Amino acid sequence: MKTTFFLILLSWAFVSCTKNKLNVPINQAAVVYQNNPATWNNNITISWNKLIEESRCPNNADCFWEGMAEVNFKVEGLSSVPIYISLGTLTSAPTNFSPNEIDTLGYHFKMINLTPYPEAFGSIDEKDYRATLIVSK
Repeated sequence: MKTTFFLILLSWAFVSCTKNKLNVPINQAAVVYQNNPATWNNNITISWNKLIEESRCPNNADCFWEGMAEVNFKVEGLSSVPIYISLGTLTSAPTNFSPNEIDTLGYHFKMINLTPYPEAFGSIDEKDYRATLIVSK
């Protein structure tokens, strides 16, 4: 009896500690951030890999250009190995910057928002960023 109770308790602890993956239909937005991937159609999983750049003009600052942010994501489920894509915040990016959308392996990936927006004073920990993404066919 004690063994059965212990196994049930151990199973409950394991299940409660596992992270629930967000699963969304294709063509709908989901938020991805560190240690919180999202899955589209139960097969395309996108995980935050790293923040590559954050040079957006801070709120309440005067800048000569808007700046940009760029995030690298790990995409699994499209091929036998993960692929990595970088998406930026610029809608019409020059050739040396990552655009906010990309087509690869028959899917369209788009970052529609990245929060929080920088403030003039202070820094943002990478774990606090949230990227809103859409995957479409």
